[in-house]
Amino acid sequence: MRTVTALTHRCLALELLRMRVAIDLDPEEVGDDAAEYVAEYAALAEELGLEEVMTADERALLSADVGATVPDVADETIVSGLVMEWVLLWALGRMDAPPPTDVLDDPALAEKVEGGQLVADGFEAERLPAMIEAMRPRSVDDLEGELAVYAAIHARDEGAVEATVALLCAAVLSWILDPTMAIDGDFELTVTSFEL
Repeated sequence: MRTVTALTHRCLALELLRMRVAIDLDPEEVGDDAAEYVAEYAALAEELGLEEVMTADERALLSADVGATVPDVADETIVSGLVMEWVLLWALGRMDAPPPTDVLDDPALAEKVEGGQLVADGFEAERLPAMIEAMRPRSVDDLEGELAVYAAIHARDEGAVEATVALLCAAVLSWILDPTMAIDGDFELTVTSFEL
């Protein structure tokens, strides 16, 4: 299983990506400071050493010029990032339950995930060690149990939106459980004997 530090770093990376992409969706909200925010997010990722838990595309997106993100890609990045972040926050013990597979129908998705998020206004790198120390991660048995549930949902409803969410959640859990799995590596989901 990956370390709490690796899970925390991945969660922080997803939060920074979401905040970065939000700038491209509504640059007027941050106004003339948009480029400064982008530079700040990229600098924070570098300072915290988050690059090792980010894909090459995510690293490029984090530091891309303001306006570089296509709206459809931005929306997809935010939604998939929220789902992945929810899985990570649950694994770290900051959410009570893992995301349901119908989470995309939940209009409060962002608010729910933001309730457990690690980045807040004024986040400082010096706080990270204490934050990691305070984490109470779920057990391997808990993670493997949820992985089996998501695998069964994916196998049962392959092609449905819920199955796609289940696959995404299963991929995150597999990455957590298998420290040799590359962040942008291939992922194969096999169904165990678990029945719904």
